[in-house]
Formats: sequence, structure tokens, C-alpha cells
Amino acid sequence: MAKRAADYEKGGFKGLFAFVQFIETMQKQDKDLSQPVSLAANVNAVQLMTIHNSKGLQFPIVFLLDTQKAFNTSDLSGAAILAQAPAEQAGGPKRELVGLKWRDPQTFVEYQLPQWQLAKDQKKKQLWTEEMRLLYVALTRAEQQLFIVGTAKTPQGKLLTQEQLETSWLSKAEGAAGDVLPAATRLSAQSLLDWLGMAMARAGVLTQGGAAKASLAQDAEKAAIKFDYQVKPARDEAESTGLQEPAQALPAHFDQALTDWLDFTYADQRAATMTGFQSVTELKRMFEDPDVVDAQDSSPSRRGRRMTGDFAQPAFLQQKNGAGAAAVGTATHLLLQQVPLTGPHDEATLAQLADSLASQQLITPAVRRAMRLDRVAAFFQTALGKRLVAEPANVHREQAFSLLWPAADFPQAAGEQPQSGELEGDVLVHGVIDGFIEEPDGITLFDYKTDHIGDHLHDVIERYQGQLEVYAEALTLMSGKPVRHRYLVLLETGDVHEVAAAKHAQR
Repeated sequence: MAKRAADYEKGGFKGLFAFVQFIETMQKQDKDLSQPVSLAANVNAVQLMTIHNSKGLQFPIVFLLDTQKAFNTSDLSGAAILAQAPAEQAGGPKRELVGLKWRDPQTFVEYQLPQWQLAKDQKKKQLWTEEMRLLYVALTRAEQQLFIVGTAKTPQGKLLTQEQLETSWLSKAEGAAGDVLPAATRLSAQSLLDWLGMAMARAGVLTQGGAAKASLAQDAEKAAIKFDYQVKPARDEAESTGLQEPAQALPAHFDQALTDWLDFTYADQRAATMTGFQSVTELKRMFEDPDVVDAQDSSPSRRGRRMTGDFAQPAFLQQKNGAGAAAVGTATHLLLQQVPLTGPHDEATLAQLADSLASQQLITPAVRRAMRLDRVAAFFQTALGKRLVAEPANVHREQAFSLLWPAADFPQAAGEQPQSGELEGDVLVHGVIDGFIEEPDGITLFDYKTDHIGDHLHDVIERYQGQLEVYAEALTLMSGKPVRHRYLVLLETGDVHEVAAAKHAQR
């Protein structure tokens, strides 16, 4: 294992976690670390290696590729830069530099301090020096011929013409009086190709001009330097057509096979998309009639079987001067939850309770003004409302519950493909029941609704059948008593309607 770890790091990889993952991958693939092939010096073969690995080696012919690749400057953009500066005296120790950016705690604007800029300049010199050492290694590996390959492009990715490329190199090299390019010129390079181009401009091998420096003439005689600019022409249509293979005949019944493949429907889609946790508010949409005008746009066929409400509107976008229907409905439910069953339930008494909720900041003043307390008072004049007042000891309000619903009996949404096989497991349904009356022989369930009714009374009642069925199932399991009556209290009108069990939800 130690030998394999050493071989792994020789490939340029680091870290224990990455090595363990590599070993696990090898085990899964039933492979081992392949051993490199050792070639004798006289074997005629191509060897591919990095510049670092070529140190100390020489070859008859060398190709230096990708010289246009930009230098790595990631170390020059951090909030803190560590660098070394030259020693103050010859032979003395190098100075360590630390440069930091400063962020204004009020405006969060970052400023490049002079110390940071100084450390950045020194760090760049260190990085460019190392790149130049690598270039020296690459240029000295060839015994006979060295091919340097690069692609010159603009920052926007457009290919430079030969004239543009040579003009750029010549303009940078013209100001260099000595044999060595000035430090500022060397630091302006962004790639190995930039250095090589400026060197060729001083060797007199460019077609745009630039005679060789006299002091470098003898160096030019030692090696034949040739600059070859090539643009690979686009293949014309005739040539491209000639290289294409002839079309193969399609197999018989291909069209039908393709149609069957594209129209494939997974038979167990419900099992793949159904989650094991649902709230009643999510589940009730399973029973909604798609033709109901005010039904919410939450199609399960598009969202999957995990039904969730729309994201709440951000606070800064909400209307502050008005009261939405949802907020009024929530406030009305809160009022019915806290109103004492013993005592008067006229509009004035209900108004006092609503004002108390507003003073406690449980509801906003705008919501308080929008509440229809006359409709709430009208409910207490109905037979069900009078029964609540007459039997307060038997009334339970805001009853939380959790129910395991067999997945096989889970309601199917409109437009959903039927399940081919039997679903296994249960779905956990949770919610809160507005209220119920418990008596020795059974339970009467009631649920408050503040929906707009309009001309869709039948549709609204049918919409909530499934939700009441879930409540009834939960109450039966908790109490062991049957639910004999289910009522919807429509607070927009103050009416009470008895609801039959939903046939498609019965189990």
C-alpha cells in the first residue's frame, strides 16, 4: 500500500482522502495501478511528459506544446499575499512580505493597501521567474530539432493574423537596448509564447521586420530559427461530403420502434414520485375538481406527488395597506379557536375579541377591518353553532393528528397514470382538525372554510370531501368511534352544509 501511495503521488495527486477514493475505485473496477512501460534509450517511440519530468533528459526531437496557455495568477488575487523580497544586503536573508486588503466595515468595499500591492509585485516576480526556469528546461531538451507550438488569440478568442501577432511582438521588443529584455517587458508577458515571440523579434526571423541585433548575430548562426504561421483552412463542402460514410439503411419497423421508445411511460411512476410525508393541506388538492374556477394551479402531474403550496410572497412585496383573503381566513380561524363557547356570540362580543387579537398584534389592523364578524355571528345561530354552545364539554378544537395511510389506497390525482403493481408501505399524513363533537355513539366533525363561494357551491363542497375523509379516518383511529356527520362551515355566507363521504377516498 505504501508503494501504491508513492506511485499515486508521483502522478501529481495529493491528499489521503483522494487516495482512498482512488483505491476504492480501483477495487470496484477490479484493477490495480498500472506500471509505466520502461523504454530503452534506443527505442524509436514518442514519450509524452511534463516539463518538470523532462529535467535531466534529452531527445532528438522535442515538441513544446500549448505555449499560449496563460500563466497561473490565482496567487495574485487573494485577500492576503505572502511573498519574498530580495535581501537588503548581499548574502543576507530574504525579506518576508505580507500584504492584506482592507474592507470598510460600513460600505463593505475592499481597498488594495500599498503593502498588498508591493507583495503582489514581488509575488508576480517569483511566479514569472519560475515560469522562465521551466521555459529554459523545455528549450534545452532537444538534441536536433525543437518544435514550439502555440495558438495566438485575442482576449475575446479571435485568432490573430500573422501581421497582428508579429507587430505585437516587435512593439514590445523594440525598446530593449541591451541583450536582455528589461524586467518590465518580461513581466508584461502572459504566456511562454509572449517571451518566445519577443525573442524571435530580436533574432530577425519575423516577416514584418526587426533586424537581428548585432550582439545576437553569432547566436543566430548556431541554430536555424524559422517562424511558421499557419491557419488550418476550413474543409470545403465537397471535401467534407466525400469523407462522409454512406448512410445505412434503417431496419424494418424502425419508425414504430422509435415511436414506442419516445412514448414510453413508466408503469410504476406513482411509486417513484410519491413521498412518505404529506400534510392535509397538500393532500386536499388530490380531491379538487380541475374545473373549479378558483382552484389553485398546483397540478400534481407537473410538480410530482409531493404537493407543496406556492412560496410565500416576500415581505417587501406584500401589500401593507390591504388584507389578503388568506390573511383574513387565518384571522377568522384564530378567532373561532379562541372564542369562549359559554357566553354571548353576537357581533359586538366577537368584535371585542377581534380587537383584543389586534392589540396583541396577532392580526394586523387591516385584517381586523376586513373580518366579516356578522357571518361568524350568523354561524352561531345555525343548528350546529347552537349545538357547540349547548355542549361545550364535548367540543374539541384545533386537534392535531398524524395518520399512516396505506400507499396502495393513496388518492390518485387527476390525469395521473394508474399504478400497474401494488404499492407497498404507508404515507404519513399530518394536519390539524378545526373541531369535532365527541359523543358516546359517534363523532360529529366540522371544518371552517373562508373560500369564496360564488356560483360554485357544489364544486367547493366536493373539493373538500377528501380532506374531511382524512379527518374522519384519523378521528376514528384515535377514538375508536365512527364519524357520523361531517360539516363544512362556509363563513363567507354563514351557512353549514353536511358533506357525504368521498367515494374515491373510502378505504
